[in-house]
Amino acid sequence: AGLRISEALSLNCVDINGDVLKITGKGNKERYVPLMKEIVDPIRKLLRNSPFSSLPNDPVFRGTRGARLNAREAQRTMVKIRQTLGLPDDVTPHSLRHSFASHLLKNGADLRSIQQLLGHASLSTTQVYTKITDEKLAETYQHAHPRANKKSPS
Repeated sequence: AGLRISEALSLNCVDINGDVLKITGKGNKERYVPLMKEIVDPIRKLLRNSPFSSLPNDPVFRGTRGARLNAREAQRTMVKIRQTLGLPDDVTPHSLRHSFASHLLKNGADLRSIQQLLGHASLSTTQVYTKITDEKLAETYQHAHPRANKKSPS
């Protein structure tokens, strides 16, 4: 869902409403982010099978003793997953956030929508995440600008 690690780890059960997450981001700003179908059932299963309560204000992600999972432990888990799967060292929780934004852009999402999903105050921050290439800019220009040298259909 493109969350910051702190946002994911601060989720409470009440923040999950069907296939939408209520995220409290930087500056306590709230936003709503849709969940992919492939994620909804595993989260429900996680909460259903947890040995701890799933009351509205209980954390979604917990450590072995039931306390809210902290960022360092999540990062250590990511290292183990990376090693098990033979993934490169640059696969981190933050790189997953970056990939989320890049994939959205590559598949046609506009920067303003990506900005809202990521919870960025500034569009320039979103542009850094997505690493807009000159090729993509040229393609967008050719497609959208009325005076661009558009190729005529063959």
